[in-house]
Amino acid sequence: RGMAKMNPKYYRKIVNLPSVKDEALLGDLVISAYEEGLLEAALPLAMPMRPDYQKVVAEAALNQGDEVAEAALWAAHNSDRWDVILELAQHVDDKERDVLARLPITQNRQVLKTLLHTAVKVGKMPLLLDFAKRFNKDGLRMVVEIGLENTGDLLENILVAARVTDGGWEAVVTAVAALEDDGALVNVGEVYRRQSADDQGAFKAAANSAGEWKRIGPFLEQAA
Repeated sequence: RGMAKMNPKYYRKIVNLPSVKDEALLGDLVISAYEEGLLEAALPLAMPMRPDYQKVVAEAALNQGDEVAEAALWAAHNSDRWDVILELAQHVDDKERDVLARLPITQNRQVLKTLLHTAVKVGKMPLLLDFAKRFNKDGLRMVVEIGLENTGDLLENILVAARVTDGGWEAVVTAVAALEDDGALVNVGEVYRRQSADDQGAFKAAANSAGEWKRIGPFLEQAA
C-alpha cells in the first residue's frame, strides 16, 4: 500500500535491493498482495526489476498455486497491464508455461483479444504464440477467430511471429485446424495468400507433416 502511493521513479531502487531477490520473500509478498486485494497495485513493481529478479518473482508467483496465478492474470486484465505479465512470462520454463496456458482465464474471449493486441503492441507475439500452442482446442480456435477480425491483420501478425518461434508454424497449423467452420477457413485463406511464397511453403509443409493439409488446404488456396 505504501509503494502504491510512492512516486514510481523510486520503484527501481527498492525492487532491486539484494534482499528482494529471495523466492520465499517474494512468495510471501505475492500471497499478501493476493489476500489483501493488492495484486493490481503490485504488478507495476515488476517492470523496473532487473531480468534476474523478474525470473525469481515469476517463479515465486507460480509456486503459490493456480488460484493465485489466475487472480494475478485477472488483475493484469482489469488494470490493462498485460505488458507486465508478458514481461514476466519470458522468464518461465516450459512446464510453467503449460500451467499458465491451462488456466481458465485463457478461455475468456475478451481476455485473449486484449492479450493478443497487447502482444503485438509490445513486440511479444512470438512469446504469446509459444503459449498459444499449449491451449486446448477451444482456446486455439478462439485465437484464430480473434485474429480474423478487422480483415485479419492480427492473424497476419501471428503468421509473422511463426517465422521466429520454435515450432511456430506447427502451432499455427494446429490452431487453424481447430476451426470447424468452412467459412472461417476461407477467411484464413485470404490472409494466407497475402503471405510470401516462403511463408506459404513453411505453413503447407507443417500442415502436411501434421496430416492437416488435405482437409484445410483447399480452403486456404481457393480464391474468395
